[in-house]
Amino acid sequence: MTAESTPPAEARPDQEAQPAETTESATTETAGPSVEELQEQLAAARTQVDEMRDRWQRSAADFSNYRRRQQFEQEEASKYAVAPLLTDLLLTVDNFERAFAALPGELIQLTWIQGIEQIAQLVMQTLQRHGVRPIDAQNQPFDPRYHEAVMHEEGEGAHTVLQVFQRGYTLHERVLRPALVKVGPPPEEQEQPAADQEAPATSGDPETDTAGDAGEAAPTTD
Repeated sequence: MTAESTPPAEARPDQEAQPAETTESATTETAGPSVEELQEQLAAARTQVDEMRDRWQRSAADFSNYRRRQQFEQEEASKYAVAPLLTDLLLTVDNFERAFAALPGELIQLTWIQGIEQIAQLVMQTLQRHGVRPIDAQNQPFDPRYHEAVMHEEGEGAHTVLQVFQRGYTLHERVLRPALVKVGPPPEEQEQPAADQEAPATSGDPETDTAGDAGEAAPTTD
């Protein structure tokens, strides 16, 4: 007997579908993130960029403020670096002023005295070139920023500088040395001087007044 050959088994439907499912799953795995995920990542990246930009702007502003502050401090230090030297020179100016105030009148016209006066003026001009200015204190309202009261006179009214013992000076916008002053009530205003004589009364009639003047001026005869 010859063995009969068995026909090949027909492919089953479930076996044919299996390779298709495998291809679909592989395609899904290699497709990457979805659109929603990409949008979320983009939003997160934009938020991070905004934060970094904000930090950069703040850092740039802080550095700009720091640079301006450093420049201002350097200018202030340079402007007032000579303050101790100028303060010492003011003592020389004070001595000049005291010497000229005590100088007898007959010596003022001497040539060498005038030469010393010019030297004092040159010293003051040098101080002014460096920003030194005298403080005007006489008869001014008392201001503790510019005046230092060493004497006080009792009385009513706002405190006023009555006398300056030592002149004060400013250096640019700062007080280099306050003025030593005497403080008290403001001086009373002096009365206006009275008229020399009152004008004679007139009647209002020019002819009568003229006749009266003529009668007074005419000499009497016997």
